[in-house]
Amino acid sequence: MRVSYKDAPRYLCDRKFKNMVDRICLSVSAAAVEEVVVQAFFEAIRPAQLDALEAVLVAQEKERRELFRHWDEKLKRAQYGVQLAERQYSLVDPENRLVAGELEKRWENALIALKEIQEGYRRFETAHYPVTLPTELKEQFRRISESLPELWQSGQLDNAQKKDLLRSLVAKVIVDRVKSDTLELRVVWISGHYTKLEVNPPIHRTRDLGEYEELAERLQVLWKEGLTEQEIAEQVSREGYRSARSKNVSAATVRDIRLQYLKQHPEELNLKTMRLGNYLPVQELAVREGFKVDWVYRQIANKRIKPEYLKKHPRRHSYLIQDNAELIAQLRQYWQRKEDWLAKRNSQI
Repeated sequence: MRVSYKDAPRYLCDRKFKNMVDRICLSVSAAAVEEVVVQAFFEAIRPAQLDALEAVLVAQEKERRELFRHWDEKLKRAQYGVQLAERQYSLVDPENRLVAGELEKRWENALIALKEIQEGYRRFETAHYPVTLPTELKEQFRRISESLPELWQSGQLDNAQKKDLLRSLVAKVIVDRVKSDTLELRVVWISGHYTKLEVNPPIHRTRDLGEYEELAERLQVLWKEGLTEQEIAEQVSREGYRSARSKNVSAATVRDIRLQYLKQHPEELNLKTMRLGNYLPVQELAVREGFKVDWVYRQIANKRIKPEYLKKHPRRHSYLIQDNAELIAQLRQYWQRKEDWLAKRNSQI
């Protein structure tokens, strides 16, 4: 699927370099693709990789010379076929119309075949086919292979220079979305070979993660073991899980996933065991009053539920809210205002 090049890595996709990225998916994070391509480039310019590339290019040049010989022989055979068909046609008795017609047809077919071979030969001759790395360029790569990553990030290279460096080894980049949160990259080198890589770009929703169900189950296990949301976030991040827009899992993401999980598995919600005196867990208050759980958390974040009405559970470290009549009445008013506003807006649509 082709898309606007504004969605592709900025070093790879200016107007003079359009062909570098082929089949890039919609909503692809340019930064995620760029980072992986650049790291692959850094790996490719190491001395051992350059030696391997040089050997491949030398072998390809030998193959190209063999193909030239093949095309020469094929062209000569086609030219001889045209000459033979022309002589046969010129020698036939014009009175013998049946034979003359058949020989004329053979001559026309030979001319068509010759034209096709000539066009194919011309395309082969003009096709881009890197012979070898220039010695000067190869020596430059050897000298900067260790320092280039730091130089790349220093701001001393502009985008045009970075683009030229990438183009010296990279022919194009092919990007396919294989999962909602996974891209498959093929970095095609000038040798014709390619490196296959996977990228996990930022996505919009955590629930679209490929391992979302597994992550949700893991969070519940750790929660039952008594870990706090922050401790759970750190643990699952170490285990290799990620959130929608980050390589790590935050405490807020843990809370959101747990709330979504509890909606789908209400049997897991044992609220009474979390009460402390007249302090209720957020979920119990929300269920009792008909509020949405995330809305209650927003009231805490916005300080509408003041700190004096809040307490942290000593083991779970989750919020508990005082069952205070005045506070509950205020929350009901806030909730009703929101509902009235939504109803008014919907009536105007």
